[in-house]
Amino acid sequence: MIDKTTVEVIRGALVYAAEEMGIALKKSAYSPNIKERMDYSCALFEPKRRLIAQRSTFPSTSAQWLWVCVKGSPPTKARSGLGT
Repeated sequence: MIDKTTVEVIRGALVYAAEEMGIALKKSAYSPNIKERMDYSCALFEPKRRLIAQRSTFPSTSAQWLWVCVKGSPPTKARSGLGT
């Protein structure tokens, strides 16, 4: 069993990874909706398609639809050691 401190450290790292995804998206975007309005969301899902961590900007409608994109996709194998 993993202790609570380790769980929080891992949770923080996963949330930070989602934050970094958002920063990279904003820096590389051409769309004013992303660059200026910051209307986007980034998330990490486990192989069973459950949400692990999410980065949302201020009230974003795209955050509500992330699960639809993932649920419609075929399951994939984890590329890291996290989901195996």
